[in-house]
Amino acid sequence: MRNATLFLVGAFAATAVATALAQPPDFSGSWRLDRDASVLPQRPEGGRRGIGRFLGRGEQAVRGPADTLVLTQTPETLLVEQRREDGSRTLRYRLDGSSSINPMPRGELTTTSRWDGATIVTEGTQDIPRLLRDISIQLTERRSLSPDGRTMTVESTRTMPSGTLAMTLVYRKELP
Repeated sequence: MRNATLFLVGAFAATAVATALAQPPDFSGSWRLDRDASVLPQRPEGGRRGIGRFLGRGEQAVRGPADTLVLTQTPETLLVEQRREDGSRTLRYRLDGSSSINPMPRGELTTTSRWDGATIVTEGTQDIPRLLRDISIQLTERRSLSPDGRTMTVESTRTMPSGTLAMTLVYRKELP
């Protein structure tokens, strides 16, 4: 009888651990950019106002990273509020691999997001209408948390007509 009880307790504990390990991490919270720990792209020759000049002719289609992110996660979606000095915008990502469409100041951002273990992988395209020639930017982001859940890393690559822009953004969780 005692062996059967120990077996049941052990089986229950193993099931609880397996269930906890199967749960994806929760990215919810307020996050502040750690510029010193991040790897930001260098400003292209003659560029102004961060990386927006990368497209040439002063286009501001690509903005620098937000200083603050406020994330709200449910099992189905991840809402990312990007806060900057000049305002904020919220992007909605479906986490089941289906398409998400977010309006941008110019054009639309169409993405798919999925779990790769404990990492959220987002891939997509931002189409920017222009007078002479439309621009399409391909993007990939890999969002992960440190084991203690207090550091979020976003590895981001954007491929544009003028080249590829890669950066690693490190955000620290703001504690209440």
